[in-house]
Amino acid sequence: MTEPIIGADGRLLCGVFAMAFALVAYAPYYIDTLRWRARPQRSSWFIWSVLSSVSCASQIAEGASTTLLFVVIQCAGTVGIFLLARSRGIGGIVDRRDLPVLGMASVGLLLRWITDDPAWAIYISCGISFLGGTLTIRKAYVNPQSETLPFWIISMIGACFALGAVGAWDPALMVYPAYLFCIKGAVLIAILTGRRRRATTRTTLAPA
Repeated sequence: MTEPIIGADGRLLCGVFAMAFALVAYAPYYIDTLRWRARPQRSSWFIWSVLSSVSCASQIAEGASTTLLFVVIQCAGTVGIFLLARSRGIGGIVDRRDLPVLGMASVGLLLRWITDDPAWAIYISCGISFLGGTLTIRKAYVNPQSETLPFWIISMIGACFALGAVGAWDPALMVYPAYLFCIKGAVLIAILTGRRRRATTRTTLAPA
């Protein structure tokens, strides 16, 4: 049994905040996508949808409790964005450059069933999801206005609370919220860096 780091009340509170931030985060992204201000990268959201579903099922198998609703909300929100991205996003759903990532995902799923170890499914899914997210990171840097900044900020905060909701040093349960914190932080940095690059370019090109 893993020794708890945070008490039951603290885990519950963190879980509630994680769910609240996850729910709030998706609202501006949905709104911006429906208004054509945000343009989700189809390949990334497709990969995230498939693998977040795997992670969600694996978390259930691993016995997640206070973090489970957070994971379910993340999965549902991700699938919803992908469905919107089919008509309002950019890029192909499956490009040739994405095939290695999808192939690795297939291997991960195969290992999940061969080993019958949900923890390995979580580790592999998170690693592959991060690879899939590199397309969105690149897009966020090149075209930062195509992403919704509040979504990535609020999602990062929600991931922090989700880590607190685990309440114990359990890598199998901590890896998914930790991955979410990292990937959302990477996209956030790409957006801010891209905006700064554009502002610098405009200043340089502005007439004296």
